[in-house]
Amino acid sequence: MKLNLTQICSAGLALLVSAAFASAEESASTSQVAKVAHIQGMDKAPEIVTRVAPVYPSELRERGIQGVVTVEMLIDSTGRVVEANAVRSTTPEFAAQAVDAAKAWTFKPAEANGKKITSRVMVPFEFTMPQVAALESR
Repeated sequence: MKLNLTQICSAGLALLVSAAFASAEESASTSQVAKVAHIQGMDKAPEIVTRVAPVYPSELRERGIQGVVTVEMLIDSTGRVVEANAVRSTTPEFAAQAVDAAKAWTFKPAEANGKKITSRVMVPFEFTMPQVAALESR
């Protein structure tokens, strides 16, 4: 069977699209804490204990839209996130999902002079399509 270039490209695109949607877990990843607000006397920064990945909005996934959201979190002295706000976002729908996920995170709280304290951190949430993430990691 002989295939022309258009047929080969169409088949490749169909394979790429089906691989992207066959993935049960879309790539909405979370990085480490990007920035910790300096608090005088802090001798231990907060550490992530539990992270929850944001939901990749299906309408944006279907359109191939990717983005990044930076979320600022206020962590209390017990390690709970008591406030989360998107400070930068490429798309409003991503911001809402990242903030919802951030509220479910838990931390080992920051310490100052041996006592647990409230702190603020900034965390980037990346929304990338699986096939793009796979290509970028090569």
